[in-house]
Amino acid sequence: KMPDARLKLTKLVELWKNDKSISKEYHKWVIDQPCFATGSFQVAKPHHHRMAGWCGMGQKPADIFELPITYEIHTAIHSLGVREFERIYSIDLFDELEKQHNYFLEGRDDL
Repeated sequence: KMPDARLKLTKLVELWKNDKSISKEYHKWVIDQPCFATGSFQVAKPHHHRMAGWCGMGQKPADIFELPITYEIHTAIHSLGVREFERIYSIDLFDELEKQHNYFLEGRDDL
């Protein structure tokens, strides 16, 4: 499968392609952010959003694909499945990932 074309458009993914260390910086930033769905700072652990073609089968995606998320929302995504979660909650996880990437890059002169 080819990588999801929408992710090619994010500046952070372009930076990550050339410098994998940006993934660790992003991870450190994500764990201090509120849940993207509820705004709660009780983030259990980041959700690694799987995008077609960006990781192998059975492999965890890189940290650059993380979303800050509460335990309840994380459980909902995995129990319902991504498509059903997005339908029920009217949330597009790619859009949320893109927003998080943009928030991370805001005000950074070093990137």
